[in-house]
Order: sequence, then structure tokens, then C-alpha cells
Amino acid sequence: MKVKELIELLKSKEIDFDIFKETEVNEDDTVINYELDDKVDRFINWYYQNIIKDNYVDMGRVYMLNDMRNFIEKVAVFYELKYPDYVIEDIMNNGEDLNKEDVKYNTHEFINNLPSDEKFYFQRPKYSSIVYFGKCLSHVRLSSKGTVIASKRIKLIDSSLDDADIIGKNIKEVYQMLQLDGIDISLYSNLLKAIDDYDNLVYQKDEMLNAIMYRIIERGADRFGPRRGLLFALEFDRNIDIPMIYGIDISDPYLNEFISFYLKSGGKEDLLCLENYFFRNYKNEPLYMINLNRVRNLKSIDYDLQKLYQRLVNALTNYIYKDEMVKVRKYVKTKK
Repeated sequence: MKVKELIELLKSKEIDFDIFKETEVNEDDTVINYELDDKVDRFINWYYQNIIKDNYVDMGRVYMLNDMRNFIEKVAVFYELKYPDYVIEDIMNNGEDLNKEDVKYNTHEFINNLPSDEKFYFQRPKYSSIVYFGKCLSHVRLSSKGTVIASKRIKLIDSSLDDADIIGKNIKEVYQMLQLDGIDISLYSNLLKAIDDYDNLVYQKDEMLNAIMYRIIERGADRFGPRRGLLFALEFDRNIDIPMIYGIDISDPYLNEFISFYLKSGGKEDLLCLENYFFRNYKNEPLYMINLNRVRNLKSIDYDLQKLYQRLVNALTNYIYKDEMVKVRKYVKTKK
């Protein structure tokens, strides 16, 4: 197609981009306190306060704290090895299978080969198998999920309940039943501790996995971090909205492919996302929120125009090259 024809075609494709601009900007349109590394730090602080502080001696606390942070980083690095940039491009942009042959590293094998203390981080939280009520012989045996499978001498804590009454109940239900029975639960710290320990383990694993996802996103920068984070979220049942929220790079020519992959994975079309998170000038700089549907509209228009402009540039380059070659030939003839 000639240059003139391309220019005419571009004129016919002109679009008023003002219809996609915000008509009104106010403080509700910007957000702060979104830093991914700050979220990791908050988890590490929680881990110290709830897991390390009362369970480890002073001389081992720093080691345990660093061990968790290093472990988060180790898993993030493993995921970079499992899904290098070129594999992510194939999966997101070309619709390749997640289990394609290029994916050489297996997560299950990685976890199985971890040292026992690190493998523990991935294990399913479990209740203590036996919980005593205070110093008396009254106690219950629990399944890993906290179901009472046996009860002995519950009458010893002055309860009107029989052992048979709590068999098959979750320990949290037993806690409520004892309260309704007028029992002062504060006297039975072992019961409270068993419940708190389990809840802490559940929270620890959940937030540890989130922290790994945050580090994957942050380490991979604007193009590959959010995409790799989305793959991790799918594998470990994390919130897939988070990688998308941090993955809006308006200059990304393959952003629509990323959005499509997110939507096919069960994402939300009207998700509010941070605009250009990786191009902020300082931590927690106020960033605008942008609706995912609006991003898709902008990128679709941008992609069509981009193809036409590229064709125009190619045509002009070819035209200029031919024109310059004619001038060179004339100059050479003149000199001769």
C-alpha cells in the first residue's frame, strides 16, 4: 500500500480518546499503602509476634525470622526457574499449555526435596492430637482438623456434658458448648492454646503463600512479575485479582493477552487496578485506579492504530531509502 493510501486510512481511523479519559478526578481515584514489599514485611512482623516470640528462646529468634524471609525468597526464585520469561510469553501470548514440555521444574518435587524444617511450611495445619483440660485428667483426642474422636472424664471440669455429647464435634464447637455450660474457659489454657495454635498455623501458611506471590510479582517487574504471579496464584489457590491489579502497564503491547488469560481463569471484568505500578517515582506514590474494561478498550484501539502506524513507518522508511539511493547514484555519476 502506498504512503498516501496509508495516511488516508489512518485519518479514517482517528478516534476521540477523550471519551475514555476521566471526566472528574478526586481523591477517591487514587490509592496509597499498596506496596507489595510492605505487605511482606507486615507478614514477617506478624510471624515474629505470633509464632516466634513466645515459642523460641532469645538467641534463636533472629535466625527463625530470617529463615522465613529467606524461604519466601527461595520459592520466588524457584518459580522464576519454573516459568522463565520465554515460557510465560508462550503461555500468555500464544495460548500454550501450562504443562508444556518447556516447564522443566516440578513444584511437587521441589517441595519434597526441601529440608524438613522448610517442607513443614507447606504442610497442612494440624491440631494437637491430644488436649488436656488444665491439670486434671480430663482430655480429648482430636483429628488433624480438630474433630473430637475421643473424650475422657469431661465431668471432672464440673461440666454437665457427657463425653458422648462432644464426640464428632469440632473443638471450637466444644469451646462454645462449655461456655454455654457456664464453664470458665480461662481456667483451661491448654484448650485455648490448641485453638490459637491451629488458627495461627492456618494464617501463617495462607499469608506465607501470599508473601511468596508478592515477591514473585515484585521481582519480575512490570511485564513478567504479574504474569508469573498469576500462574503461582492459580497453582496455590491464591487471589488471582492481585497479580492483575499490579499488572497494568499501559505501554505493554501484549497487555490484552494477559487480561484475556486472567479473565479465562475466572477474573473480574470490572476489576479496579493500579495504573502503572512499576513506573512510580517513590514508594506509595498516590496512583490512579483504572477499570479493567477501560484498559481493554484503550488497548484494543491502540493495537489497531499501532499496526497502521507501523505500516506507515515502514512505507516511509522504504520511500526515503529509495529516494536517498537515487541521490547517491546521481552524485556518483556527477563525480565521475
